[in-house]
Amino acid sequence: MNTPLRVGDVVYGCFGRDPGDDKRVEAIGSDWVVLRGESGGVWFHQGDPERLTEYRKQPDDEDRIRDAMAEAHDHPGRVITR
Repeated sequence: MNTPLRVGDVVYGCFGRDPGDDKRVEAIGSDWVVLRGESGGVWFHQGDPERLTEYRKQPDDEDRIRDAMAEAHDHPGRVITR
């Protein structure tokens, strides 16, 4: 079972005529979702929010850790917060 879609989740894929960039969930209702694209455009999904869970992007912890370690290596002694 998928976890419910939440405000702040990022989904990928095309919505209508959009360029296919990732979109962040800004608001959720019982049968609608408002999303904002990376380029600032706003999209409205009319339907069950659960239909979008299969398009949710999962954060890749390995990439995030690798990036933080590389940044720490490049800037020794610097505190990194994420």
